[in-house]
Amino acid sequence: MNEDTADLVSVVGRFDVGRLHEHRLLEGGLINHNHWIRTSRGEWLLRGYPSDRTESEVRFELSVLDRLGRAGVPGPVPVPSRTGEPFTRSADGALCSLLSFVPGRGGTRSDLTAELAYESGAMYARVRRALEGFTPDGSHERADGEQVAPLVADLVARLPGHVARLLDRAWRSVAPRFAATPDDRFAVVHGDLYYANMILDDAGRLVAFIDYDDAYVGDTVLDLATLVMEMATPHTAIVPELASAVLSGYGDRPPTGLLLDAIIFQHCKFLCYTVELSGTLDGIEDNDYYQRLVLLMADGHLERLEKELVGQTSSSAGR
Repeated sequence: MNEDTADLVSVVGRFDVGRLHEHRLLEGGLINHNHWIRTSRGEWLLRGYPSDRTESEVRFELSVLDRLGRAGVPGPVPVPSRTGEPFTRSADGALCSLLSFVPGRGGTRSDLTAELAYESGAMYARVRRALEGFTPDGSHERADGEQVAPLVADLVARLPGHVARLLDRAWRSVAPRFAATPDDRFAVVHGDLYYANMILDDAGRLVAFIDYDDAYVGDTVLDLATLVMEMATPHTAIVPELASAVLSGYGDRPPTGLLLDAIIFQHCKFLCYTVELSGTLDGIEDNDYYQRLVLLMADGHLERLEKELVGQTSSSAGR
């Protein structure tokens, strides 16, 4: 999407939101270009997608957001264009959508507290209830289960020996458990639930989840595992108290062993993703997901973590 005002005026004019008064490119988008927009009728988020994003993928994302909005789940809600379509195109042909603007700030790792972890679990429970039985418009390629295996195999083949062996061992230890997804876990998932995809208020409280552009139909336990591991890892090690707070907020706890296997699975997946985004294998041992995998796969660590999580669960149930 072009950054010039004339193009933005043209794009905004295709939505019934009044005249463009002010705009600002928002920082933080790794893939999409997001603009804060103020018109005569309020504040909005103008979202510009990369050239490889298809209409079907954008339609999928926006139908999920529309469903959540209709269910009363806080977050950005899509505004239909004057033609009735949920998106339009800019002068350079890029797909664009217009969403209600959610005021606040993006979360950071320094925001991780038990309170925020609990709130994120509770919000995820609302998302799960709203999306139960929902079939989105469009389509989006699945990004878990067997779809991750080629990514791991390719990365293992390119990594230095000791790093490759760790990733291969971690992957082989959990991949068979997620090769097929039971029907009761097969539903729309966010795909990238972590603190930076959350809007917080000035007091650090959770306002909404954002950035559903990675949403797909997949394994809800793997999606929950992402939320748990990202909200419970202020440094390298998962903090059981924070993980338990997420699960307490969520309410429907999967078996601890299944959750821990899902966390290892997601570390393998996001290690592949972050290496691909960086475009280099240099500094692989400084990668957050690699460092966490080293700890998770250390002798006895998972057993200790499982005992601590079970203990936290029992303690929470007793209060």
